[in-house]
Amino acid sequence: MRTTLEELDVTIEIPLIASRGQMAYAGPQTGLPRRQPTSGALMFTLVTLLISAVGLLYLMQTSRVATLGFEASRLQRERQAQSLANEQLSYGVARYESLPLVERVARDQLGMQPMRDYRYLDVARPASDELALSTPEATAQASLFTRIVRRVTGRAAASHNAGDGQ
Repeated sequence: MRTTLEELDVTIEIPLIASRGQMAYAGPQTGLPRRQPTSGALMFTLVTLLISAVGLLYLMQTSRVATLGFEASRLQRERQAQSLANEQLSYGVARYESLPLVERVARDQLGMQPMRDYRYLDVARPASDELALSTPEATAQASLFTRIVRRVTGRAAASHNAGDGQ
């Protein structure tokens, strides 16, 4: 038995959307889900927030750089002031070490007087002459090239001889 659509008396409703004078099917769709269009106001808000965040970060960095610059200037001024105070202290120490000032303080404040009557005493010689003196060892001096190589490689030895040249 064969039936036709007319015999079934079935009505199928197909939803249609009118858009600019054209009819389009708006029923259930198969396949990929359709994205909702984003509104212009939402995009404007997101872009504005992003630009504001970048601007805020830029201002924070600029402020930090300026603060560090002021701090560096303050530390430099403090260093110069400490250096000046150090120079003044060095000048004071040198002034108090000068012999004329020491002589004046000794005479005026301590009541000392210059010595006029000198006496020399004869003292017996210590027994150190009886001790045997050690003689320095005679070492062969290395060539200039050998000494340079040793210094460059870090194998040079310190020498206490003044005329050695090492």
